[in-house]
Amino acid sequence: MIGLGDGGRINVIFGQSIPKIGCAYLRVCSVELEPGEVVNKVNAGDPVRWDISPSIVGENENKTVHVIIKPKSDEPGLFTNVKIATNRRMYDLDIFSVTGEKFVRRIGFVYPENDQRAWEAQRLAMAKENSTVTAQPALTVDKLNFNYSIEGNYKHRPVRVFDDSDKTYVQMGADFKTQEAPVFILIGADGKEQLVNYRLKNGYYLIDKIFSKAALIIGVGSDQQKVVITRGCEKRTSFGGCAAEEHGAVNHVGN
Repeated sequence: MIGLGDGGRINVIFGQSIPKIGCAYLRVCSVELEPGEVVNKVNAGDPVRWDISPSIVGENENKTVHVIIKPKSDEPGLFTNVKIATNRRMYDLDIFSVTGEKFVRRIGFVYPENDQRAWEAQRLAMAKENSTVTAQPALTVDKLNFNYSIEGNYKHRPVRVFDDSDKTYVQMGADFKTQEAPVFILIGADGKEQLVNYRLKNGYYLIDKIFSKAALIIGVGSDQQKVVITRGCEKRTSFGGCAAEEHGAVNHVGN
């Protein structure tokens, strides 16, 4: 048993042990199966002194079978076992007679395999999402600017930063976890931090603009970790400075 559920139902972990159900004469015990589960056959060790019958609650995929159990006589010390075969599993129960009000009204089950399947489905969904080709710019490599410097002590440093003269792409490492993602901010020419809209997709930060300097920040105070990303020139003049970009801007590192 792991505790009480809705309506006073006693929850039992399926497969962990054989549930022992005490039922009283002129009282009804109910064994609630999983919604959608279909009973194929019920076998009782003593069908003469025990009455076992199905009762159905709900409709369609929410239809739930309750196996109703009650002793046919007030004879003390009745004991037998019941096996319930369904389209999903085999239930094994021990039932015995009790007196007074110390009988089990209703039991249900918790199914560990359902939790396992849910986690596996989530893992597969995440793997499918991560395997999807990231929305890369529809440009050839020679049209991209990879001239970015990355400095700082954050444990998950970007492995690559590039832009297509319109958007910036910050690629994180394979061990990067979205739930541990740092905040992405811009750093202005005055050194002040500025908020910017960005998206996280398949291990990339996608920023819908070009910046001169930005940072990834996680934590506060002495626990803060920070990585600074600085954009270099796409093209340089013969004097070593930054040439004017095709889109009309002039980049100065740090501005």
